[in-house]
Amino acid sequence: MSSDLTYCLILDTHRGVYCGLVDWSTYSRAPTEWVLVTEFRHVFQFTTGTGVYQLATTGPNSGSRIGAVVPAVIIRDVSKVLPCSDAAAAKLRGAKWAT
Repeated sequence: MSSDLTYCLILDTHRGVYCGLVDWSTYSRAPTEWVLVTEFRHVFQFTTGTGVYQLATTGPNSGSRIGAVVPAVIIRDVSKVLPCSDAAAAKLRGAKWAT
């Protein structure tokens, strides 16, 4: 089984926003209501101006609140998985909790 880890934004049906690595080759072939995310981070608050699609494209701006990295989490009740651009992934990975 090949692995194609892609940095993604994951949204659940409870309005939660998260980011991390998803095995896209597996998930995109058989989407389910849950997804295993490694390098998991909870996006508590973000500012981009236009919402989650902009967040997946350009990443967070200053003032965003993104939690610490957790090695792995299973997210249930998944509504969307959005692959991030390289620029957005770099910003999300390097984001610090705004004070």
